[in-house]
Amino acid sequence: MVNAEGNVIFEVHENLGGGVLQILTNSGEGVFQAGTASPNDNGQLLLFSSSGNSELQLKVGADGSGALEYDHLGKKSAELANSTNGNMGLRIWNATTHNVVTDLEEKPDGTGGLAIADSQGNVKASISVNKGGLGVIYGLSTSVPMP
Repeated sequence: MVNAEGNVIFEVHENLGGGVLQILTNSGEGVFQAGTASPNDNGQLLLFSSSGNSELQLKVGADGSGALEYDHLGKKSAELANSTNGNMGLRIWNATTHNVVTDLEEKPDGTGGLAIADSQGNVKASISVNKGGLGVIYGLSTSVPMP
């Protein structure tokens, strides 16, 4: 679909995973996309700033896992998704060094944990639950890399 000026503002097309619906501004910048990301994904929604600087992604994988991710200037800023060890968590990245500086996530034992790191991604403090079920706050005087 085109507007009165002849610019495409709505389109549906096919990619390797299936169909994709896209909405564009009057000047042609993509601001919304819904469809399949790849043959291995169930679907995704993408919202873009008209400047192209920011992107918000909501994805559902073929395995049923979900992810919500915010990117700024092409770099991940925050996500709510499974980690590499499969636990759901919220992670926030430093905008300059692109290291995870905050990680709030389910631990393998089913309890929750919070890790706070410096700009280089070294954990400096954490909150966790010990084996006795008590909350524990750790302040670290040495650097421990963010998992």
